[in-house]
Amino acid sequence: GDLFATCKGKWSRNRTFGQSLAEGESAQQQMENRKTVVEGYYATENFFHLCKRQKHDAPILSEIFEVVFHGADPKAGILRLMRRELKPESN
Repeated sequence: GDLFATCKGKWSRNRTFGQSLAEGESAQQQMENRKTVVEGYYATENFFHLCKRQKHDAPILSEIFEVVFHGADPKAGILRLMRRELKPESN
């Protein structure tokens, strides 16, 4: 239920945050004007830094981090992911 609500529900804070990013509003602008918590914003930052400390390669997370915290273009991020060299995934 939570996953469906996050992905499809207009009431989802994470979904509306992501949609606003896609429409050009920066994460910083959104966070300054929010009165509610967007868990995904904080989870992205914390998980990104955890993966870096533990030297885990997390390309999708890295692209999301760049979009949210550095204003990177989401379309460019998708292209970078799709153009990555294929390699076996490890545990």
